[in-house]
Amino acid sequence: MNLMRRGDFLVIAHRGYSDGYLENSREAFEAAIATGADLIETDVRLSSDGTLYCNHDPDLERVRGTDRSIAELPDESLDELNVLRLSDVLEIARDRVGVLLDLKLAYRDYPVLVHDAVSAQGMQSSVVFGVRNVAQAQALHQRAPDAVILGFLNDRSDFPAFFVAGGGIARLWEDETDATSVAAARAGNHPVWITTGQRKDGTAGEIDEARLRRLIALEIDGVLVNAPHRALALRNETANLA
Repeated sequence: MNLMRRGDFLVIAHRGYSDGYLENSREAFEAAIATGADLIETDVRLSSDGTLYCNHDPDLERVRGTDRSIAELPDESLDELNVLRLSDVLEIARDRVGVLLDLKLAYRDYPVLVHDAVSAQGMQSSVVFGVRNVAQAQALHQRAPDAVILGFLNDRSDFPAFFVAGGGIARLWEDETDATSVAAARAGNHPVWITTGQRKDGTAGEIDEARLRRLIALEIDGVLVNAPHRALALRNETANLA
């Protein structure tokens, strides 16, 4: 699929179909694919053994009932807790769906490490690499000029530098999205994807029909949602009316 395409209102399943299943679980990803999501999104962290695992929070308290962090747990413990490895998620997605990776660690060469792991599985053409800052975009672009890079940036004013560094897709939060912010984030003709919900109140990925219609009217190119079936149904309805 063309991960950089404009105007199609791509539906990205935020941590999988997390509205109905445990986030970042095999069941959530399988359900999102069965529903017809264009991409699945997952979060990538490092175990104490240096293996890439998929979990949003630094620790596992919210999803596994233990407050120990991913970074301090060895692979054996994470596997026993049924935390998926990145390699597991890529195999689930292979030849079925695109993948957006939210790279949770902010040091410069982390995206290069993740890209090498993705390339080892031959999946780089199906993956969007979500970086935290301009330096990460530059490092990844230097290593892999064809990599599709999305900016999970804290400061919207960094997007021009992000695109110069090799970034390709701007991400905004829904609560900062209007015609002005979208036009600025595009910096010409770059796709803009939206994380729905509110930034700091635990509702990331949650959205109702009226708000989805607003984003469609703003000609957003992709939405991260917890319930992909609702966004897909609205997209189909809108397309049929066109």
